[in-house]
Order: sequence, then C-alpha cells, then structure tokens
Amino acid sequence: DQYFFSLIPMTSTDQSQPLPRDDYFHYQNCWYPVLFVQDWQKNPYSFSLYGQPLLIFRDQQGKWGCLLDRCPHRLAKLSTGQMIAGRLECLYHGWQFETDGKCSHIPQLPVNTPIPRNAKVKSYGVVERQGVLWVWLGEEETAKESDIPIIKDLEDPNCVHTDYVIDFPYEQGYLLENLLDPAHVNISHDRSEFGAKRENAQPLAFQILEISARGIRSQWRNSRNPQESWKYLDFIAPNLVHYRFSLPNPDWCAGLALYGISLSQGRSRLLMRRYQNFAVNSRQYRWRWLEHLRQSRILEDDLPLIQSQQQMVEKSRDSLQKLYLPLKSSDALVIELRQWFDRYGDSFPYYQGYTSQRTTAIDLSDPLPLDRYSRHTVHCRTCSTAHEKMVKTKQIAILMGILLALLAILSPNQSIYQITALIFAILALAIAIAANYTRRKFERTYEKKAHTKLQ
Repeated sequence: DQYFFSLIPMTSTDQSQPLPRDDYFHYQNCWYPVLFVQDWQKNPYSFSLYGQPLLIFRDQQGKWGCLLDRCPHRLAKLSTGQMIAGRLECLYHGWQFETDGKCSHIPQLPVNTPIPRNAKVKSYGVVERQGVLWVWLGEEETAKESDIPIIKDLEDPNCVHTDYVIDFPYEQGYLLENLLDPAHVNISHDRSEFGAKRENAQPLAFQILEISARGIRSQWRNSRNPQESWKYLDFIAPNLVHYRFSLPNPDWCAGLALYGISLSQGRSRLLMRRYQNFAVNSRQYRWRWLEHLRQSRILEDDLPLIQSQQQMVEKSRDSLQKLYLPLKSSDALVIELRQWFDRYGDSFPYYQGYTSQRTTAIDLSDPLPLDRYSRHTVHCRTCSTAHEKMVKTKQIAILMGILLALLAILSPNQSIYQITALIFAILALAIAIAANYTRRKFERTYEKKAHTKLQ
C-alpha cells in the first residue's frame, strides 16, 4: 500500500506568484479562451461554454461583441445570420443587433415606432489579449481584464509561439486529467512526441506547492536522475494547465500553455500554445499546418483511451475513488485535480470529482464526430486553407493529366510530343495522388496500431 496514492502534504518552496487565497470559486466569474485570433474565419462565430450557446462577431470598427446565440423575437439562432453595415442580422425576420446586444433595427415596425426596450440579447464581456479571444461568463460589469490568466513570458518581444486548437468528444475533467498526467507521455506517445520513448517510463517525483480555490501549483521530475531539475506544472482554474521548464540559461524561457475548456457535457476544447524565446528561427519558419498534422496525431493517441475511460465511468456510476487505483509515483496531480473539484466544484453545471459529482448521463447513442476535419481543421484557418488548396490542386492536376493524356494519344507515335505529354501526364497524376494523400491528413483521425515485440 505504500506505493499507492495518499494525499501529498503541501510545501511552500515555490518562489512564483502565489495563488489568491479565495475560499470559494464560481465558474462564471472567469475568463474563457475561445479561439486564437489568427484562426478567426467566420463573422459571426458560434460556440458554446458549459452548454450555453454563444456567438462572437466584430463590427465595422473592429469592436468585438459576444451574445447569447438566440434572437429575442422568436428564438432563432443568431449565428446563422449575416453582417449588415457592422450589425448582426437575424435571418428569420431581419432584426439587427449591436455588439452590446441592443436591437437597432426591426423592419416590421411602422415608421417612427420606437424599438421595444426588451428587444435585446444578453451580452458577455469579450476581449482580445495575447492573440486569444477571451469571454467572461459572469455579469459584464464584474469583468476585469487583469483577471485574464495570461502567460507572462509571452510579453517578452523575443518570445515566439505555435498555436493549435482541437475539440474532443469527452468532458473537460477528463481532458484536464490527461493534461496533468506527465506519466502517460512515454507510453501513450511512444515515438510520436519528441523524446517520448516507452523505455523511459519511470516513477515520478511530485511536490504539491500550493492549493486554493484558484488552482494548484506543483513541480515534478523523473526519479532516475535525482539531480534532474524540477519542472513546474500549474492548474489555474478553471481551464489552464501550464508547464514551465527549467533551462540552463536564466534568460531563456520555454513552456506549454494548455487551455482545456468545456463546450458542453461530453465535449471539450483544447487551445495549445508552445512558446520559447531562444532558437526562435526553428519555430518561426515552420509551416504551421505541418506542425498541426504532427500535433493532431499525438493527441489522437489518447483520444480512444480517454473516450473509453469516460464511457466506463458513465456506465458504472461509481465515484472515481472506488474505480481508480492511483499510484503516488504517477497520479498525484490527477487525484489533486479531482479532489479540487470535490472542494470547489459546487458552482459548476456538471463535474466529476474524486468522491463527488454533479452530472447526468451523457447520451452515448449520439456520438460527436471523431474525424479530424470536424474537430480541428474547421476551427483552424491555416489548416482549412491548406485543405482547400489540396482539394483544388488535386482537381487541377487530374484535369491536366486528362488533357495531357489526350494530347499524347493524338500525337504521332513515339514522337517527342507524345513522350513529353506522357511524362507530364504521369507527373500530373503523381501530384494529384500526393495532394489527395495530404488532403486526407486534414480529414481522418489517426488510428494507432499496437506493436507486439517478441523477446
């Protein structure tokens, strides 16, 4: 039993900024990252947070607005509407709304008739910070931009970063649990992630530095080398998991910011940002879409495992304390996260703690799309553009191949024209095959195959 989990005592050796000592946490009084600004494509853009249907749009002056995705007239979805002179128009009856939710035009009203005061959509605070769109779920007047959980290292002008977004068919709690679990990397991501090798799997040492209503601060390291530097790993409620790495040069910084938000029960979104302020050329000049294909494959290593985990918990209806068999040397942060929900999860619409929960059964008979296109490509401007280019390249190459093949048929036998046309027809076919292969990478989820090693 000495190897299995028990609550690790808190220490206070971390010199980083302490967590606020709040006794209560309310999920609405928080900033939620929704999308990277560089991935903004549709105006308006629809999404949800904890099952609440919302939309973001931008007026002609560049001002952002976030509204409940529901017209007050007959409850049609505003996100299906269009932008008219900087205003959002409902496509059902043409009512138009400003960024603050006020209705400014109703075509069915007689001339000189004032617009009813209650013709208004509930609005939410929305700001752009560090290249991310943030939404405040609480009352707008209580929103403070200083509460946005920004990454201070990103304020360094020399810092570069790579951003990535993807949706998952499981709840936020399972996503955060996975992100706070460094022990799984060498096994689940063997040879997928840089440096991940199953032979490197080993016991881990954890220190829980601080716990409050605002999250958990911790540090961890591998146990084989007792001289290894600690790596800092924080959970900033309700959605940020932040890895910070120890580096030989004190002026260097590198980290991984992982925002795991709840879209609805049984659906979550991950916004990932890798950053560093050294060897910047190695990141600046990478093709973003190529990096995203690599990252998608890594995260899809875990997808069927976490999905089946959620299904098992749903079917059992027991607490995680009864279902899990956690180890001190691998699962410390996972259990701390679940116990954090036990202490501070009362306000959440649904959650799964270690001994408690507030949830209803997820409808597993209507599964969410698992294809990569639905979960990532449509949300990523770079990858959706690359996907569209691959489709067009394939079409053009096939057409050129057909025309060149016809030219070869009509040319004199064994003439230079026939040979040249055949060569270019084959080249066009090869381009079409390559474009189609790449197109499928943006659409299909990677399926990891098990490898059996004979001793």
